[in-house]
Amino acid sequence: MFCCLVLIVLMLPNPSKADFKYSLGKPWENEDLIAPFDFAVYKTESEVSEERSFVKEYSPLYFVEKDSAFRANIGTFFLENKLSGPERAVLNAVFDTLLQKRIIQLPEAGSTSSVIWILKGKTVTEKRFQDFYTVAQADSFLALSLSRNKLQQIITSAENALAHTLYFNKILTDQNLNQELSDMPLIKDKRIKGQSIINKGEVVDESKLGILSSLQKEMQKQE
Repeated sequence: MFCCLVLIVLMLPNPSKADFKYSLGKPWENEDLIAPFDFAVYKTESEVSEERSFVKEYSPLYFVEKDSAFRANIGTFFLENKLSGPERAVLNAVFDTLLQKRIIQLPEAGSTSSVIWILKGKTVTEKRFQDFYTVAQADSFLALSLSRNKLQQIITSAENALAHTLYFNKILTDQNLNQELSDMPLIKDKRIKGQSIINKGEVVDESKLGILSSLQKEMQKQE
C-alpha cells in the first residue's frame, strides 16, 4: 500500500520543477497546471521584435532650423543678376515663400511618415514631412513660378541659390530612439498564485506559450 502511494506521488506533475515539456500548437499532455506563485508574463521574442520594428519605424526624427545658408545664397543671387524692379519683386516673392515653407533635408534612413520635431533655439515644434518642401519640390515650385512670369532665363541661376533650411539631427534622433527602445516594457501581464495556467488536453497557442515560457524562466531562477 505504501509503495503504491509513493508511485502515485512520483507520477504527479511537480509544479516546482521547470523541466515540463510543451510545443506550440500541440495539446498540453500533463495534468492541469496551476500557478505555484505570482510571476510576470513576458512578451515573446516575436512580440518584442515586432514592437521594436514599430518603434524604429515611427520614432520621431529631429531637425534643426537654420536658414542662414539659403539667405546668403539669395543675397549672392541678387548681386550676380541684374534684374528689373518687377523681376526682383517676383524673385523676392518666390524666395520668401520658400523661406516660409522651408526646405527639409531628407534623412539617410527613417520613415517620412514619422512625426518630426523642429528645433529652433529653445523652441521645439511638432510637424510632419508634408508640411515642408524637399529640394526637388522647392525646385519645381521655383521653376514653375518663374516660367509663369516669363523668367525662364534665370531659372538655373535661381535654382543654384536653393539650400536646406531644416537639417536632420542624427545624433539627437538616435539618442531618442535608443531611449524609446530601452524604455520598452518586456512584461505584458502577470499571473497570481493559484490561478489556472493550462488544463490537460488544452492546445498550447501563442498566448499560452508565452505564459508557460515565463513560468519556466521564473522556476529556473528559483532552482
